[in-house]
Amino acid sequence: MHTNNCIKNLLGFKDVIITKVLDNVCYEIYLEMKKKPHTCPRCNSETRRVHDYRIQRVKHLPFFLK
Repeated sequence: MHTNNCIKNLLGFKDVIITKVLDNVCYEIYLEMKKKPHTCPRCNSETRRVHDYRIQRVKHLPFFLK
């Protein structure tokens, strides 16, 4: 738990949940956004349901020489 908070603070993440951290050839940090009410783009009603789950790969600058 403490490690996840350190990672969030170091990288400037807010309102995310870190689910997994892998340290292989490069660091892989898996995170989820916290659910919050939003407007459905199709029906314009407010909802908390998630309509789409996807994995996004983000390349970043080298971190700790990895």
